[in-house]
Amino acid sequence: MEKFFGFDFGEENSNVILLSFLLGKNSIKSINFFRKFSLFFETFDLERKKGIRIFDSGNFRPKNASEIAKKVKEVLEKKKFPVIISKSHLISLFSLQAFEKDIKIIVLDAHADAKNFYSDEKVKDSTWPLRLENNYYNCSTWLRRAVENGYKNFFILGLRACSEDELNFLEDNKILYFTSTYIKKNLEDVKKKVRKFSRNSKIYLSLDIDFFDPSFAPAVENPEPNGLSYLEFREIIDGIKISCADLVEFSLAPKKLMEITYSLALKSLFDLVLKFNYDI
Repeated sequence: MEKFFGFDFGEENSNVILLSFLLGKNSIKSINFFRKFSLFFETFDLERKKGIRIFDSGNFRPKNASEIAKKVKEVLEKKKFPVIISKSHLISLFSLQAFEKDIKIIVLDAHADAKNFYSDEKVKDSTWPLRLENNYYNCSTWLRRAVENGYKNFFILGLRACSEDELNFLEDNKILYFTSTYIKKNLEDVKKKVRKFSRNSKIYLSLDIDFFDPSFAPAVENPEPNGLSYLEFREIIDGIKISCADLVEFSLAPKKLMEITYSLALKSLFDLVLKFNYDI
């Protein structure tokens, strides 16, 4: 099996460990395309004059939710940084359980994912192969379940699709959020707020690819108009350091649309790896 970016440094010689979780229908097809496509991606940043070194630990199909947190904990115990790739945003609920509940979580996402119950064909598919009550545990409810589990320190950026019930939940739980429209109009203020939120804290950053506008990232499960650009993404994460990242919600689509979307995802992953807090 090919390695992401063609890297073969070995685990000992890499600070960052990539964990690919097969969660969600057709996830193996999506992730394997992602991995093959990464072989054409340049891993040296011309502007920063930096490169990245990642150990790709391969695909992992969890038998239950606890195995996901266990895999992430194993990486942390080795004093390395986990990057989690999954088709389903539900992965964040379980990977967060590898961290203490005071960790701060930045979520870049078009959706609040804070529904109490939700069911349609897409969200049912997001739980495969786990045997879960899939109208209660899915990619549209994961954030509410995480808050109920005691993870309270959320900051959602790029929000533009949210029910009234979800909005009430966010506000009742004092969850910070900025809509994509607000970010576009007040980018400097947003950057200050993100840096303040992140200061002197361990940060888990979750990037749902539908954070970006569908014109930049068409191969996503639930595209929403009025998204953000790659440059705005880079501005938002400027000046922060993170301890763990996940990259989710890319989907199968015609090949050219996948190449456009996955190219943006790879570039964003590259940027996140450079943001790991190597000082700790």
